Amino acid sequence: MNQKSKKILLVVSILILFIPVGFYVFIQYVFDYSNDHYTVKTEYGDQFDVEYDGYKCRSNISCSDSEFSLTLNGKINKEDFVGLKHTESVTIYALDGPIIFNKGGGFKELNSETIDSNKDIAEHIIAIIMSDASIFGYNLNFFLKSSIYGNEAQQIIEFVKQKKYDKLSIYGLTDEIINDGHTLNSIQYEVNRPRK
Repeated sequence: MNQKSKKILLVVSILILFIPVGFYVFIQYVFDYSNDHYTVKTEYGDQFDVEYDGYKCRSNISCSDSEFSLTLNGKINKEDFVGLKHTESVTIYALDGPIIFNKGGGFKELNSETIDSNKDIAEHIIAIIMSDASIFGYNLNFFLKSSIYGNEAQQIIEFVKQKKYDKLSIYGLTDEIINDGHTLNSIQYEVNRPRK
């Protein structure tokens, strides 16, 4: 091998080594700067810290006033905190499906562990569960697993399957939703989806 071939081989080896390293550094730079940390002040005056991880496409939501922490897929913005109820004794928000509430001891998520012990919150949510497809889809299983609301949730499913929509207005189903093909299709999809 002559001197010129050795130099070419050395240059090619260096390029083969540095191109992946440079690409890795570039990717780390891009994803590191796609992380956002911001504070959301809601319509009811509550403050939440949101940390968006651009690499995993997840938002970690916490509240400095309590030990509340929730991780959701996608980026959560101020508009995603939808106030559902605010009184002196309770505050309820929907976060594109998940329901969070505060009854004075800090925020908690409504789920299968908290639904039966927070009947006042559950009563409010079941009364509006069909007003939004994402709330319906995210929370239906919690109501189905509930010892208090299981039968009522099963009845909602049967009414949707039988297209007895007039019986569902007490759960927030309106004529506007019935006439909106997309929302009604989403609700029907959730009803017909296999359950664990």
